[in-house]
Amino acid sequence: MSGPAGADGVTMIGESVGRFLRHEVHAVHAGSGEPLAVSAAFEGPPPRGWQVRTVAAGLLVVTAPDATSPAGQPVRLRLAVGDSAVAVRLAKPDRVIKLDRRVVTVRFVPVKAIVEVVLVAGDPQPTPPGTVTVTVHPTKGTAATVTLTEVSGQPGCYRSAPRVWTAPYHPFVVRVNGTRLCSAFPDTARRTTRIRLVDTT
Repeated sequence: MSGPAGADGVTMIGESVGRFLRHEVHAVHAGSGEPLAVSAAFEGPPPRGWQVRTVAAGLLVVTAPDATSPAGQPVRLRLAVGDSAVAVRLAKPDRVIKLDRRVVTVRFVPVKAIVEVVLVAGDPQPTPPGTVTVTVHPTKGTAATVTLTEVSGQPGCYRSAPRVWTAPYHPFVVRVNGTRLCSAFPDTARRTTRIRLVDTT
């Protein structure tokens, strides 16, 4: 059980154990906002008695035997995303961070990715080329509408240029000639998010 917070805001965890909560570290995907499971280790020798442990996916706590702040530079942690399928889709899956605040949020930025939409008619033959406009719209904020380009030699197949799909596109809406057909989330573990739709417009 956590005890009372001290004058500097440091909380004691389990008075019989005599350890103090110094920092919380949250590791999240910068696009989806989902927590990311990471491994953690101190970068260089930590202050005497300091420990880091995982509480849940994407949540670490750093504890110490007393509430005294260490002298000198902030303590550093090295974080590494454990899921290789997710890590390969991140710009920097291995990060060194400073513990310079009580709560530290680390956002892992994804690499550029593609959204691909394949439209079929009800028979199901591909929609004739050059007859539709396919767009992807954010569901939050004022991010730009993304127009997909029909792929040469693949009628009915539309792709975006590679881009970082930021939080406003989690989820996104697909419109065909202005008509909403579906909503979807970028696949954070793949380079291309593929969507197959029946063109009901």
